[in-house]
Amino acid sequence: MAADRAFARMSLEKGYDQSYIANLATDGQTFTGAAPIKNKADAVARLADPKAHHADPRVKSTWVPDTGGVSADGTLGWTEGHSSHTGPGISSNTSCVATNTAKDSNWNKVVTDAGNSLSLTAPTTPNVYSYSLTCSVPTGGASTASASLYVGLPAPIATDCGALKADKTPLPTLSLTDANASVATGSGGLCVFCSISQPQNVLNQDPTNFAVLNTPVGLFANESVTVTNNTKFTAGHTAGFIASQPGELLTLALLKQLSVTTLLHGAVQETAGGTQSLPLHLDLLTLLSNPNASFVSFQTNKDFDGLRLTDSSLLSALEQVNVYQACVSTP
Repeated sequence: MAADRAFARMSLEKGYDQSYIANLATDGQTFTGAAPIKNKADAVARLADPKAHHADPRVKSTWVPDTGGVSADGTLGWTEGHSSHTGPGISSNTSCVATNTAKDSNWNKVVTDAGNSLSLTAPTTPNVYSYSLTCSVPTGGASTASASLYVGLPAPIATDCGALKADKTPLPTLSLTDANASVATGSGGLCVFCSISQPQNVLNQDPTNFAVLNTPVGLFANESVTVTNNTKFTAGHTAGFIASQPGELLTLALLKQLSVTTLLHGAVQETAGGTQSLPLHLDLLTLLSNPNASFVSFQTNKDFDGLRLTDSSLLSALEQVNVYQACVSTP
């Protein structure tokens, strides 16, 4: 993480090309583009070639790593984060599609990054309506944010998630619902047929409904679901998600590719599980009819208002993860 941040700082100070050369390993290579770089000597030769492609020095590229990991054998590592590019003629090239279940034509179109905005017309027929915005970028990956609109119906009420401690005594928790939280999804890496379906079910009052994270064939693939609460939780709460793998129990071995992250105002606070030092815990449940479901959680050390469950792997082993609820322990 520190090396990635130093790389980003040097990019602003000396330009992307010089920063790239300085941080590239002798045998470093790329795997994308029409002519992937073979090693550092190849990269240096291209930088010296006036006919080769060079980064525009007027364009400033910034990025911030949010999380990262290392494979079990220590031979592969990666970071994930967010980036931006500013300069002459620069556009983020982000394309977004708005959809809804209310048949509102104002919220059913493609939205570009050119400052477009959308407004919606609230329906009058009593029902629960879903509004979503799905965005993708040319470099790969996509994210979706969804919200529910309750018309003429009461909003869902938070309920106890039914978690048990290791000694099988109750762990009092409350689920996050549409009434006080929103849900978003994200994906990245190289993945065939990866998808996240029905993310709004994570905030549904019915504990048997679930979102589905599909990672059938993935290389460095990751799928995530993020729940953001309207109010802040203080450090010390146990927080996580009720999740299951179809047909078999989640185990500590399978938890190596699952991680739970806390966020505050969108910034990462802590990450447990995966390759991080903070461990995840598997707690039994009492209220859910699915015997394979568990409360995947950790005790937080920092304040937070958001939770993210990420299924990421070098080569995917968990082809499907069902996510039922996001839960936080009560004081």
